[in-house]
Amino acid sequence: MTDRVDEPVISEAELAAIAEETSMTERRAAEAERELVEWKKVRFMEDKVGDEFAALVLNPAKYGLFVELTDLFVEGLVPIDTLRGDRYTWRENTHEIVGERWGRRFRAGDRVQVILDRILAQERKLQFSIVEEGIVLTGKKPSPSSPKPNKRKPDVTFAQKRLKGRKKTGKKGKRR
Repeated sequence: MTDRVDEPVISEAELAAIAEETSMTERRAAEAERELVEWKKVRFMEDKVGDEFAALVLNPAKYGLFVELTDLFVEGLVPIDTLRGDRYTWRENTHEIVGERWGRRFRAGDRVQVILDRILAQERKLQFSIVEEGIVLTGKKPSPSSPKPNKRKPDVTFAQKRLKGRKKTGKKGKRR
């Protein structure tokens, strides 16, 4: 039996083609996995619209803040035009979003409270808004001992408040 060591079984050109095809297949698989994970995160968050979460600012950008929920590792965007209480602008040189009047700043690494506003299912994206200090919300803030986020509940309506304060007349229609 004679072994041929001098002659390769597969030529260099064939090996290069195989390597290129394998790399392309691996990239497609990684992209498919990323898309599946994003789709699953969106599906997971569907019933959490209106919930409040602790988040970390990952990256301020010209159009808003990319945040990651600290307990769920889910990412989303807080659009710059949803930041209330000031006129916010993007400062490219310092990579931050700053309020022009009050000077509040948002930088990478800042911890914020956010509410899930909406889900863009087709785009597999989540949109949040910042919970502002001093602005009364209709829901409760999550307590430190409770890891579960709270659902925003509607406030008592104006009509319910009016009815609560009325005396009962026993008759339908106008009061005398």
